[in-house]
Amino acid sequence: MNVLPVNPSDNPTPGALRTFLSLCAENARATGRPQLASISMAVESLDPLAVLESIFEADEIHFYAERPAQGFAVAGAEAVLEHVGGGPDRFARARAWIEEVLAATIAVGPVDEPFAGPHFFLSATFSPGAPADRPFPGLRVFVPRWQVSRMGDGSVAVANIPVPADAPVDLLAERVWKAHAKFRSFDYSVARRQERPPAPGRRIEVGETGWYRRAVATALEEIARGDYAKVVLGRAQKFETDAPFHPLGVLNHLRRRYPECYAFSVGSGLGPSFIGASPERLIRVAHGRLHTEALAGSAPRGRSASEDARLARALQQDEKERHEHQLVIDAIGSQLSDLGIAIEYPAV
Repeated sequence: MNVLPVNPSDNPTPGALRTFLSLCAENARATGRPQLASISMAVESLDPLAVLESIFEADEIHFYAERPAQGFAVAGAEAVLEHVGGGPDRFARARAWIEEVLAATIAVGPVDEPFAGPHFFLSATFSPGAPADRPFPGLRVFVPRWQVSRMGDGSVAVANIPVPADAPVDLLAERVWKAHAKFRSFDYSVARRQERPPAPGRRIEVGETGWYRRAVATALEEIARGDYAKVVLGRAQKFETDAPFHPLGVLNHLRRRYPECYAFSVGSGLGPSFIGASPERLIRVAHGRLHTEALAGSAPRGRSASEDARLARALQQDEKERHEHQLVIDAIGSQLSDLGIAIEYPAV
């Protein structure tokens, strides 16, 4: 990625924007391939979820992630570049595509700030492929046209624009200028607020009657046989309402109910969205170190700080819970060791 020593905030004028986009078009003509222009600007504190509400379209791909307790949120919408794939080498091909895009990217602004510069948002299924009739492919990675993030008290708005050799520079500059002007002083009163989702009127268990009890019995038999050390069984339920769910209304409900969790929404571009809130951070890579979490065991919350502390100590000292926790640590370690990564963790 070519980062120019230019900060749009120092000279925020339409003329400066046209000059930058003209430079990108010239570079596209010289290299024979379109360039990705990425323009980042520090803006006043924004709520990315509220911004996403204002530009949300059910037939557009979107990505949203946040952890309210950490003061972190990022939203991206409208794919300008997209890669879709499947198969066992899908991640390797996605990485090659990302490197190819970055080789033709010109970025300006405070790219060292959190979530500044172009970002690639990725979603993937557990299995290498997905049936053709499903709304989500085996893997999708995209660059959004608009990206807004918040980290603590700071917010950054990013515009990503493909610029071919014959780009209509004046038209592109006008669109980006209007968008950044909106983000610099966002008017929440005109955003399309999404209400809390309606309470489910019907709950349907997915699967045959009694299948979960049978699965538990089978798992216990296989553990006793030595086939497994631990099995985690999941149940799927379908909830129906008389009024439609809206993904952003669901997200707003999750942020209020579970501020310590990582909440997310991934739009398929076909209507359905994949939404969730997880207490676990899967992976974070920063400064040459990979961070992950091993969580196992649970306990109820107490009615006071003293009762909370007592329950927490009992959980830490419970032999069964400690055994399950160690199983999770061992499973993570075996996966990371295949990558040549040495793990460090406190004693259980």
